[in-house]
Amino acid sequence: MFDGDPVEHPAGHRFLFDGPDNFSVVDMALLPDGRALILMRRLLWAFPMRFAGRIVIADPAQIRPGKIWHSVPLASLASVLPVDNFEAIAVVPQADDKVAVWLMSDDNNMRVLQRTLLWKLTVDPTQLPWPGKSERKR
Repeated sequence: MFDGDPVEHPAGHRFLFDGPDNFSVVDMALLPDGRALILMRRLLWAFPMRFAGRIVIADPAQIRPGKIWHSVPLASLASVLPVDNFEAIAVVPQADDKVAVWLMSDDNNMRVLQRTLLWKLTVDPTQLPWPGKSERKR
């Protein structure tokens, strides 16, 4: 975590992230209220390559240097639709106070083993938890 632009303030502060075991963070996007949706994935061995995905939520206001930043699981990426190597997440506010959450995978030029997928999910942020703030009003 940096105190502004990392080029101007290169001395960052380390913190630990608590997410699902054996999953790695690949991307995150902020909700309009400041909470972060964090996309995580795990490679499942053996061949053919398969991936497991998770979306967790965390409140960046809870980040403290040297401390653990806790998250709350929201979604396991499983569906009758194809699931692949999701590695991008974006949040787009909608007119009805909901948000569109976009997930994207790419084929890494390995069209035989992977494919490019784009999922669109619609979410009501008021129905999502506030990690670390159980008393917080929504």
